[in-house]
Amino acid sequence: MRRTNAQVGTAEIWRAFAASRLSNVSVTATISSAQAGSITVVTFTGADPSGTNGSGAIGATGSGNAKAGAPTASLTTTRNNSWVFGVGNDWDHPASRTLGPNQAMVHEYMPSVGDTYWAQRMTSVTATSGTRVTINDTAPSGDRYNLTICEVLPASGATSPTPTPTPVAPTVTVTSPASGTTYTSPASMTVAASATANGGAMIAKVDFFAGTSAIGSDTTAPYSIAWSGVAAGTYSLTAVVTDNLGATTRSAPVTVTVNAPAPAPPPPPGTTPSTAPLVQQASLQYLGSFAVPGTTLGSTYGFNAAGTGGLGTYAMAFNPARKSIFLGGHPYEQRVAELAIPASLTDTPTATALQNLIDPLEGKLNSINPTDPNSKVIGSALVYNNQLFIGAFSYYDGAATQTRSEFSRPLDLSSQGKVVGPVKIGDRYPGWVDKYAALIPPEWQAAFGGPALAGGTLGAINSLQSWGPSATVFDPAQVNGVTTVAGATLLGYPYGTPLADTATGNQYLSQADFITGMVFPAGTRSVLFFGRHGLGSYCYGTGGTAGDCYDPDDGSKGIHSYPYRSQVWAYDANDLVAVKAGQKQSYQVMPYAVWQLDASFQDVQGVAYDSAAQRLYVSQVYADNTKPLIRVYQIVVP
Repeated sequence: MRRTNAQVGTAEIWRAFAASRLSNVSVTATISSAQAGSITVVTFTGADPSGTNGSGAIGATGSGNAKAGAPTASLTTTRNNSWVFGVGNDWDHPASRTLGPNQAMVHEYMPSVGDTYWAQRMTSVTATSGTRVTINDTAPSGDRYNLTICEVLPASGATSPTPTPTPVAPTVTVTSPASGTTYTSPASMTVAASATANGGAMIAKVDFFAGTSAIGSDTTAPYSIAWSGVAAGTYSLTAVVTDNLGATTRSAPVTVTVNAPAPAPPPPPGTTPSTAPLVQQASLQYLGSFAVPGTTLGSTYGFNAAGTGGLGTYAMAFNPARKSIFLGGHPYEQRVAELAIPASLTDTPTATALQNLIDPLEGKLNSINPTDPNSKVIGSALVYNNQLFIGAFSYYDGAATQTRSEFSRPLDLSSQGKVVGPVKIGDRYPGWVDKYAALIPPEWQAAFGGPALAGGTLGAINSLQSWGPSATVFDPAQVNGVTTVAGATLLGYPYGTPLADTATGNQYLSQADFITGMVFPAGTRSVLFFGRHGLGSYCYGTGGTAGDCYDPDDGSKGIHSYPYRSQVWAYDANDLVAVKAGQKQSYQVMPYAVWQLDASFQDVQGVAYDSAAQRLYVSQVYADNTKPLIRVYQIVVP
């Protein structure tokens, strides 16, 4: 009879007619594909029965829709004492309606997919024909919606049509936890609610939400769920009760706060760190995530495709002065921005840009290898002594002509003429030091012989690179205009002495690996490396499901080692100190553990580390459509 679907989803009103009263009626809708939906049935006595199949019962109709707004639609009545009903859908959020004046909710349904479907009406008939009637909600006011409305006409001589009594909505209250309760992450709590059905109905279920995210459901009283592994943040908890007639009610919110655990203090000054604990897989506890800005921030492509396929841009580092991260953008542009870390991770907030995407090297990227015509990529980033240090590499250096990699510049990306470099770190090919970097905790700097580590693993020309994680100790303060900075390799695997045999699938190394992050957590003796690891055996050729190499994740021609996972390689710092002391070779050191970082993704753009809060920020490639998502982990020191 009336349909509104200008926005995503659809709101429809159908009619049917029976010459006499029916009982035990079932109404079924058949749709062309599986979709979430809701049907509300309202019957009338005394409606106009004239016209084909009772079409005379329907008077004026109206509709409204918007990409963002408070739902509203209007019509002008055509007969005295008619009813006006409306049906709507909200595609963006499951949110209870706040009705306009003189209106009542007939039915409201919020499925787990995150939509809202509802029917509402005026609280009484409209007495006079020609009256402008508006069906509307005052909130929510920023979602996409479709709303369609109609007038139901009385029969000739009838006072008004009489609708089936509107079900009396159930009531629900969150009883636990109490508002204002605080926890420590990873938190566990019981969320409970009391629910009462009205008007002869029965409770069908109670759904529980944190913000707009469903966290559980219960169909049996007493209604409760166990919510565990809760990350740090502030949460608005609500319960939505549904009765067997389809009527729903959302409770008033209860606010709880989950605090991050206090970081473990580093060993006291003067004590040896060699007995500090090792970080294990269970030590990294996921807290939540935040999105990068969707705008281009002064560039052409923004953060789209950032950190993909060895082409970058990487450049992820934590800035303690502003509690922010530096992060690279699209590979075509090799730009870097600074993003403020949101105070709360509730509902995956979007970070605010403190500095737009800017070329941090002011056109000097090509100077790392000016005779090479192939792409140059920004790799490592490190904040030290209020300076930003950036490593860069030649993507395909077939002639092995790159000799330098490291730059320094002020943290203010808009400052001009202050980029220093490139310089060479140590005496190895720059691919060993230009892809990731980390600060050394103060308690370890004497044993390592410096304040920072730089590293790199594999690349387009693997024979030039380290065949496994590498770490070279250096002092960033020396990147001040000299051509070479001293560097001692404490971990690395020259060609011919790989971490593992890449011909056969293993847990340590494949030639398809991309290692893009390194962290040395304070208060531990662990040096951690992050990236993508291929568990399969070596294969060169086209990928896909029918290519030379079976690789459904990558159909391109090149090296394949399907399947892949995001991985952590964990090393004992004591072993690196032993290399420095000449007791071991850099290629004789093995990880004490490797593990999958997160089963939900494979590719890592980079890692930033906040030593004061013991938090890791891991950029997940292509997580938010084509943009990265920053996943946050708490390091809980054993």
